[in-house]
Amino acid sequence: MQLLNPENLEKTIKILKKYSSQSEFWRRVIKEFNLDKSLRKMTPLEIYAQLPVFSKEKIFKLLKKYSLNFTHIALKNSNPVRIGLTSGTTYFPMTVYYSRNFWTLMLNHGINYYSHFLSKEDRVGILYYPGLSPAFHFHKEIFSRLHILHFALGYYPIFQIIKFIKDYKINSLCGNVSTILDIVEKLRSKYHNYKFKWILASGEKMEKRAKQRIEKLSGARVYQWSGAGELLLFGFGCLEDNLSLHFNQEDFLFELIPLSSENKFKLIVSSFKNTSFPLFRYELGDVIEIISNKCNCGIKGPRFRFVGRTKYITLPKGVKLYDWEIKNILSEFRGVKDYNLSLKKKGSKNILFLKLFITSEFSKEQLSKISKKVKKISHDVINLIKHKELYIKIKVLKVEKG
Repeated sequence: MQLLNPENLEKTIKILKKYSSQSEFWRRVIKEFNLDKSLRKMTPLEIYAQLPVFSKEKIFKLLKKYSLNFTHIALKNSNPVRIGLTSGTTYFPMTVYYSRNFWTLMLNHGINYYSHFLSKEDRVGILYYPGLSPAFHFHKEIFSRLHILHFALGYYPIFQIIKFIKDYKINSLCGNVSTILDIVEKLRSKYHNYKFKWILASGEKMEKRAKQRIEKLSGARVYQWSGAGELLLFGFGCLEDNLSLHFNQEDFLFELIPLSSENKFKLIVSSFKNTSFPLFRYELGDVIEIISNKCNCGIKGPRFRFVGRTKYITLPKGVKLYDWEIKNILSEFRGVKDYNLSLKKKGSKNILFLKLFITSEFSKEQLSKISKKVKKISHDVINLIKHKELYIKIKVLKVEKG
């Protein structure tokens, strides 16, 4: 087991013990996995190792099994900030409870970390989804020296948000990568010289090409910070190398599970400081790459970059081909809008079909280059192809640009 910051293990288990009696969900979990007696007899590391890894899907399955809902994870009689969320990928409605001091702490960390470029003149647009709105009361407390305008995605169409940005002279943005990219592209086409001062992007992996495009269109310095609705901020974008992030080691316990590729890890997070709603050994589905060399910004400890998601397809002989491995190849080529991957058996042949959805920017020369790279994606895939246990076919489908 590889713990990034083992000094936080004892604090994490202390909170777990507290939850064994005060949270209905964790009381049931501890009983089901025979941890009720172990909590008194075992060391913190032994207790932690005996906990299963929890994904969002696994938690919802257990809630259904126990006839509970997401609110039952929270401590009884706590007085937290309550935030409704709906996951954009798995469509699970959630209500998350944050300790008030934890929510303020997270925002303070973010503001202190980036305080060098915040000023009273900044007019900040925060792009958020309506379910998060109760929590933004605390944004107003923390950002009291700034002008803040919240844009509720879903309540307003993009063209209306763009008009708001122009009318209110917003010069800085916070939001997820794809939404920000969409907004700066549309702003540039409508108001050619509109510029931003800084942009904080989160919510998904930021490809180098996407970052460069946002910077080019907006004129802003783009930073990435990382978090999740159910966890809040666990990674700060480095101010020197803004494609890498520093772990928030003060407030989380991080576990790294090695994958088959060198220096690639599955990220597991425990949020022991959110004493209203901690999550233990929680898998976000992110694959990260560790950067060990000393950082010029002065912050000690390793940094990380997002590589992709842990979604994979199982090839013959149990070989796993990860979603991020394909995405990394395709990100090198212009004109690939999306793709679909499937494994089918035709007679005695195992065929991996890769369908590319392309725009007019894509060229025939790129297709052969992609084919060569996919066939050499790993030693395991090379061996499968060599022994005729796997065949790869790539098809292209032209779609409209945009």
